[in-house]
Amino acid sequence: MQKLDNAVLFSASDLVHFLSCRHHTALDLIHLQSPLPTSADSPDAALFQGKGVEHEQAYLALLQKDDRQVVEIPTSGSLTARIDATRQAMASGVDVIYQAVLLKNDWIGYVDFPCRVEIPSDLGEHSYEVLDTKLSKAPTAKHVLKLCVYSDLLEVNQGVTPHGMDLILED
Repeated sequence: MQKLDNAVLFSASDLVHFLSCRHHTALDLIHLQSPLPTSADSPDAALFQGKGVEHEQAYLALLQKDDRQVVEIPTSGSLTARIDATRQAMASGVDVIYQAVLLKNDWIGYVDFPCRVEIPSDLGEHSYEVLDTKLSKAPTAKHVLKLCVYSDLLEVNQGVTPHGMDLILED
């Protein structure tokens, strides 16, 4: 959960948190108004997060090695600028957008790899489908739920429902 111009934006992770524990959502809303103290990540959690980043970076390197045109959206800076950069990349028709930021009303999505497909949309003769990396050996319900949220955000931004979505798992 975060704010943009005094509006609360919800993410796929927020939906997953709500479905697993409504109290988590209540605490997130309180945290938006008055930040709550947080504890540091455990060494195990930090290691797991690092491995997830390595997995994502390895897939990015694979895409770049395959001579796919990849545009990287900055992970810092203004949220509005990142959303605009994603829209520009989609309009230009690049093969892959890394770290796309999509917005629909009060929903925001941070998509690892929207990939171009040759299906017409409001963008032209192409559209995008979601590809997300997960450090897991098997998909889970929360992974699929996140892909669905990201696909919904893509639909609004390109005018056509994505025909597919995919996970790149650890193995």
